[in-house]
Amino acid sequence: MLNRNTLFALVGFQVLVLAGVFVKAYYPLLSGSEMVLRTAPRDPRDWFRGNYVDLTYNFSSINLLEMPHDLDTSRVYRFGDAVYVAFKENKGLYEPTGVWTEKPDGGQKFLRCVVQSPFDMRSYSTLYLKAGIESYFAPAEQAKEIENAISISNMTDMDYLNAQDKALKLEIDSLYESTDSLTRVNADSMQRMLDAKIIFERDRDPMRSVTVKIMVADDGIARIKEITYPQPKQKK
Repeated sequence: MLNRNTLFALVGFQVLVLAGVFVKAYYPLLSGSEMVLRTAPRDPRDWFRGNYVDLTYNFSSINLLEMPHDLDTSRVYRFGDAVYVAFKENKGLYEPTGVWTEKPDGGQKFLRCVVQSPFDMRSYSTLYLKAGIESYFAPAEQAKEIENAISISNMTDMDYLNAQDKALKLEIDSLYESTDSLTRVNADSMQRMLDAKIIFERDRDPMRSVTVKIMVADDGIARIKEITYPQPKQKK
């Protein structure tokens, strides 16, 4: 039978273990620096699971042909391998600028991410990552509101075109198939006008601004602080 001192020691050890788990999970919120990320489009299936909202970001899948990196092109990266994604602020939001095998220095913002599927640059160019901020717990009603806001925010450019503009887009695509240089110049001019309209319609849509504020510790571990999204209109 355990004596009192041994029992107290076991209980104390368990308390310390639980305290350590708690501190490890939440210390970025207590001592980390702030970053704001915008959610990125994703397959809408399984977005809403009970009180959890699944999130994805502009670093969740990275095309390494278009992003600076120092990954070993002869190595196969496995699930769980750690890499560091560097970020730069642009108009209040942080965007990825590189993928590195070591922590970036020089005061650069970065996240510690883990590889989600086997990756070999000799066969693939897209690297899939997670940073531990892909799931957010909220009351059921709020979680559904966030899910709906993300659904609307992930509209594609074509979703902003009416039927007439979509017909114009098909015409432009057909003009690009021409070998005549003047025809292609006209197609470029029409495409720029269409792009300007898309940008105007997209930027004035308030439902596109779904952002996630995170706190990042010195080692790149991050936790979600809050999600900002357009509030649904109250029914009268």
